[in-house]
Amino acid sequence: MHGRVIAMGNLLGPGDLAPADLATILALADDFAADPYGAGRVLTGRAVVLAFTVPALVTRAAVATAVARLGGVPFMIGPGDWHPALGGSVAGTVPVLGAYAAALVVRNRRHDDTIRYAAAVASYTVAPSTVAAPLAPVVPLTPIASLARLVPRAATAPVSSDPVAPVAAASAAPAAAVAPVASIAPAAGVASIRRDGSPAPVVNAGDDRYLPLTAISALYTARRLRGDLSHSTLAYVGDGNPFANSLLLTAALAGVDVAVATPPGYEPDADAVAAAEKYAATSGARITVVHNPVEAVRHAAVVFADGWPPVMDTGEDAGLRATRMAAFTGYRVDGRLLACAPPGVVALSHRAGAVPGPAGYAVAANLLPVAQAVLFHLVAGAES
Repeated sequence: MHGRVIAMGNLLGPGDLAPADLATILALADDFAADPYGAGRVLTGRAVVLAFTVPALVTRAAVATAVARLGGVPFMIGPGDWHPALGGSVAGTVPVLGAYAAALVVRNRRHDDTIRYAAAVASYTVAPSTVAAPLAPVVPLTPIASLARLVPRAATAPVSSDPVAPVAAASAAPAAAVAPVASIAPAAGVASIRRDGSPAPVVNAGDDRYLPLTAISALYTARRLRGDLSHSTLAYVGDGNPFANSLLLTAALAGVDVAVATPPGYEPDADAVAAAEKYAATSGARITVVHNPVEAVRHAAVVFADGWPPVMDTGEDAGLRATRMAAFTGYRVDGRLLACAPPGVVALSHRAGAVPGPAGYAVAANLLPVAQAVLFHLVAGAES
């Protein structure tokens, strides 16, 4: 496995990455693509919470498989699990999940909610002194009789009709009688499962502003297909959506030129463009945002397509849908547009199947090694 450089605590957007982080994740993804189990089972006995408030089947499957390959247990939470009547509020639930889990991977409709999740997890940070150091190894519990040596004698007092009495007796036993996992101080609230007492990292699997995992997978796929991208241009044609925002930032961090073409009124977020230009000033990348798709693909080695027909918001009425369809006429990545690009150009898409042939699924397929690399980098790397 490649050496690990940790500059981030969460991955809520590509801006949380340092260039060294991104380079390490891409190298780790190569390692995991070649040998999915090469890092060992670094998450054995630990859970990673997948909290998806909106459906995202491919992303959820990729992350769950990545967790399993690292030896962990993916714990799924769907939209129906957050009902307030079931005690599923973010404020009341997420901090506890952060204490249980090695990491949280979240998919939300709004980026503000993603930030809120990360803040809720961080609110239950505990000092390193409240966490047992080092963590005790897991004690094999076979045969069942071996449990007897883990039970302090104080807990074997005569049975009481008071249901609290056995718990009180057990808690009064000497601490050395039980193999500690994490000591929970009453004043500290919930103890973190992480070795240094820091909050579990939160990974954004997608929201209305960023798709960091997908953008990293897009860059990774382009690099695998075209090799060194330092003198190449990545183009994107379509809506200025979260993928466009994330591709701009990810490519700029990697020092790769990127050109985005959208219809007027559908440009990427101005904040994302400004941040990409700032990163590009350091990395040497060139950032181009235009309305002419031919201009965007003119020097492209890889062209990323949005879905076609353009993805509609379920809240749009028929009139708005017609307006969107009209706006995106001419922004379809097809043979006529690709003929304007250099020979050998590769067409890809972040939407599985949006491009004909196997290439249409490449970015989605590479989400698996990328998710594995991100989790390894954030969890195992930070604790080594």
